[in-house]
Amino acid sequence: MVSKNMIKKSKYLLIPIFLGFAYLYQSQGDLVFSPQKMDFAERGKFAQHEIAIFRGNESLHGWFINRTEVKNTPLLVIYGDSDQEISQYLQRIEKMNNISALLVNYRGYGESSGEPTQNYLIGDALDILDQIAVDNEIEFKDVVVYGHGLGTGVATVISHYRDVGALILSSPFDSMVSVIEEQHPYLPVRHILKHYFSSIDLAPRLELPTAALIADNDELYRPKLADKLLSRWKGEVRKINYSNDRKQMQESDKYWDDISDFIAEWHQSNQNSLNSQAMESAPIDPATTDSPEAKEEIEKKSFQKEIKIIYAAKEK
Repeated sequence: MVSKNMIKKSKYLLIPIFLGFAYLYQSQGDLVFSPQKMDFAERGKFAQHEIAIFRGNESLHGWFINRTEVKNTPLLVIYGDSDQEISQYLQRIEKMNNISALLVNYRGYGESSGEPTQNYLIGDALDILDQIAVDNEIEFKDVVVYGHGLGTGVATVISHYRDVGALILSSPFDSMVSVIEEQHPYLPVRHILKHYFSSIDLAPRLELPTAALIADNDELYRPKLADKLLSRWKGEVRKINYSNDRKQMQESDKYWDDISDFIAEWHQSNQNSLNSQAMESAPIDPATTDSPEAKEEIEKKSFQKEIKIIYAAKEK
């Protein structure tokens, strides 16, 4: 028989448990995000490529390396990990001189203001890509989306909502719930996590050309989580394993050579397909390729929120 005294004691025991849940819910962002400020000695070298994005009371900062003077030039869009400031990619990207590149720091990272959340990261990513595409007349079919670690969660969503050409997943995982449960099995993350980045929910719908780069000794984004995600993938995936951790993987020349090769092969296949379609279709009057009607269609694109991008190159 349960006494009134036992019930009273149990209430006192529930109070710290409840407070613990409340604290964990409020501070869960610390489990997912680790914002880093910019410390980039060669920033001046890339000054002409800097962009500032304004929306509402927040401003985001990044770089747009524009090589679109050649038609159908691939645009590589990069989303970093939870502890990466995005400028660390610039020196590698500079060597890939046959592509354009878009890199923007998440809210709270680098010189971007605000606080990172799953919804903000994805909403910003979609709207920035849309605006960059409109401003620079880039077609989504020429876009390659790259995500590393946490960024694979963003990249997967972008690939679902926009008809991009290809996807590169570096250190992918099935969901952030699985990642945190592997590290903290005692935390009830499944019941409280808001920033879940569940790529596995979208995997059965994605069949675009995809490469998955996996570090065999990754202790955070463990290979088994990548395998779980890829087992649900609808399309074919080029899977490449590296016998080190994800930091060593990203620092290796082979890793970047593999990325360059994947983009080059995908782009060549794209071009061959376009050439084949052009040969089979009726001749196109050049006077109609840049018609007012075509421009009007681009201008009619609606964005989730008002967004303005300032390009350093255009301000000079």
